[in-house]
Amino acid sequence: MFHQITATPREVTVEAHWPVMNVSMKYCPIMKTGSTTWRRVISDVRERLKTLGITQKHPHSDKEHNQSEETEDVRFLFVREPYSRLLSAYVDKLFSPNTMYWGRTGQYIIRNFRSNPSEPSLRCGHDVTFPEFVRYVIHSQKTLQHRDGHFVPSHDHCDVCNVTYNYIGHLETLGEDMAFLLNVTQLPGVHGPQSYDSLTIASNTGWVLRRMKEKIRTCMTMYEACLRLWKKWHIRGIISKTEPLPVTAEEAETISLEDFVHLAIQALNRSGSKEDRRRQKTEALTEAFASIPYEERLQVEDMLTLDFALFGFEATPESVFPSVPAQRHDNYSYFDLSQAYNGM
Repeated sequence: MFHQITATPREVTVEAHWPVMNVSMKYCPIMKTGSTTWRRVISDVRERLKTLGITQKHPHSDKEHNQSEETEDVRFLFVREPYSRLLSAYVDKLFSPNTMYWGRTGQYIIRNFRSNPSEPSLRCGHDVTFPEFVRYVIHSQKTLQHRDGHFVPSHDHCDVCNVTYNYIGHLETLGEDMAFLLNVTQLPGVHGPQSYDSLTIASNTGWVLRRMKEKIRTCMTMYEACLRLWKKWHIRGIISKTEPLPVTAEEAETISLEDFVHLAIQALNRSGSKEDRRRQKTEALTEAFASIPYEERLQVEDMLTLDFALFGFEATPESVFPSVPAQRHDNYSYFDLSQAYNGM
């Protein structure tokens, strides 16, 4: 479903395509706009169809499909508030432990957008700041060099100016938009998404404490890795920021994946209302963009102009361009790794 965008703009992402019940759903996934959730739902759909004994057909082309039976194409994609999508990409690929992106993108950013980088930073690419990331994205978009599908604007995906989409959903209303689409396509017994927070915690932890653990150790302590992961969940509004990282530096070196997931799920269950956690996303966005000089924020706005125009998002939201300087109401920083939580 995914590919990397390198030098050529406006490439079309591969579609997820499964015709059923005389409906051919064609979903064009844009990275960082709920595509992981859609993959899970697509998997649930396939399993549901199997239990109902419905055979899916996978034509090699629209032409072959149209010759075999009449279908109604339902083309759709999902988009996301552009500034939030940019921050989410940074947090997921560079701020939280991700050795693949540290090596592929982090090292490149540090070599080209940091003055006097240290040897560990050059070697690992593990400590890219948000301002450095933004400078890289602006440069890559202007030069079409070292581009990545997670970081380029949404309008550079899915050929949106030439392909007619029946529906464009928003990540901000993912649940109701997804339920609407599943109802439109009349998929039997399939409903909108459930909460995937627990699955997200388990999946994220698996990458850090199992798949990438040894590579992470060459660049930072496991305590810092766990703290970055925990702050990622604060930034995403999965776990309340009032829930501090529940392990010491010594414990982090030996804790098992299962035990860490258990502690995180406990924190999730104590994390209060979704409204409070949604506010954390806005706070994190405000803190991140407050670290960017005003002129560079204007360059980001210019880079995302088509996203605002095509998909109905505000170009100068208060969270990014505050009318008065943003002030923290507590001592907590989402991106400062020297602290966990110091109280309200």
